[in-house]
Amino acid sequence: MNELLQDKTNQKILELLEQNNDMTLGGIVKNLGISAERGLQHMISLKRQGLVKVEDHSRYALNL
Repeated sequence: MNELLQDKTNQKILELLEQNNDMTLGGIVKNLGISAERGLQHMISLKRQGLVKVEDHSRYALNL
């Protein structure tokens, strides 16, 4: 998990979700200026580690 948190994009995603705990993937990738595919790869990695969860209407939130 340490490697996962060292990735700057993952850190930025978690920071965005700390600021707004209810974001869609589209909002995240637009905010970061990355492709949807890359954003989805990061979200899947974060979800596998239990750091984020998918909520209603495909919104992501921190998994606290």
